[in-house]
Amino acid sequence: MESCLIIFDIDETLYINYENRIPKSTLAAIRKLKAAGHTLAIATGRTPFELIDEVKQLPIDFFIFANGQLVLRNEELIYENPIEISIINEIMAEADAAGVYLGFNSATHSSITGMTAAMHEVFTHYYSDMPKVSKSIDSHGAIYQIWYISEDLTDIAEKFKDKLRFIPWPTNGADVIPIGASKAVGLTKTLEAIGDMLPKKIVFFGDGINDIELIEMADIGIAMGNAAPPVKAVADFITKNIEDDGIYYACEQLGLFEADDEVNALIAQLENAIAAEPNILDHYLQLKSLYSSYTRAGASAARVLEDALAYFPDDVKLLAELAAVCEFELEDYAKAKMYYEQILSLDPVHELALAALIVLNDKSIHPDL
Repeated sequence: MESCLIIFDIDETLYINYENRIPKSTLAAIRKLKAAGHTLAIATGRTPFELIDEVKQLPIDFFIFANGQLVLRNEELIYENPIEISIINEIMAEADAAGVYLGFNSATHSSITGMTAAMHEVFTHYYSDMPKVSKSIDSHGAIYQIWYISEDLTDIAEKFKDKLRFIPWPTNGADVIPIGASKAVGLTKTLEAIGDMLPKKIVFFGDGINDIELIEMADIGIAMGNAAPPVKAVADFITKNIEDDGIYYACEQLGLFEADDEVNALIAQLENAIAAEPNILDHYLQLKSLYSSYTRAGASAARVLEDALAYFPDDVKLLAELAAVCEFELEDYAKAKMYYEQILSLDPVHELALAALIVLNDKSIHPDL
């Protein structure tokens, strides 16, 4: 199978909310997808502070938060599109007049203008912490999403139809984001960040109304068996329910666990070239890139670079590549420190090595050194 960007919604796709767990079969599927060389992403209505611990531990390359309003690669900000403060003030006034409470989500926390029994039930079901009750949003910073629980907000939705998009929940409520925004917009920004390494196919797993644009945008849009009927209607493939190993089943049926034959052929070609002419540095660097970017095999990438050191012991670029692999892919901080120090013995003002050693020498960050 060619290299893909595989994207997952969280709630009731990746994570069973009422059981507070990711199915074991889904965890196994993610390990096998990584081994096959795919890039993995999350696209969720949640914001970063709402991310479940189990999800944080997954080997995810990109996060599309708040229905496309915030995109991160590790800690790096790729894209953000907060709601304008003037619009927030307008809808707060309208909701207050209608006696409806609103919730506001930034990247770091949530608040609501008032608490109802229905809101309490939702937070008990989906989240571990209750939001702060406050009518002030001054401490939030950028607000990426508004939400509400009410049987009818037709009047307010109509009044703001040119400024805000209302995405209905399965129950009485909705996420509210800027007009024109969606998870698909977040995916577009993700693809721009990937750049020249664009995947050959995009695969998306989802279950909710807010997943429809991504289901339609993906080359293979997969609806969970427990998905809403409108989601299933536009899907390319309908898998089993989340509880019935739906993600693993779809990956198996679609051949997503199979490694990219083209990448494997390139790896073999480069290994043969190195065996024939072991003194060409570019071959080592290309092979390292394939191991790092496609097969996610950090140990193999390090081994290739260490082999190259026998022929290029004083090459600063090579040492920097090896130090970075040890630090970020293998989390072998002692080895990374050794190679950064070797760089400084050759180039005492090397900025990358100097900055890296400051971090690596900080026992509070890496107490295992």
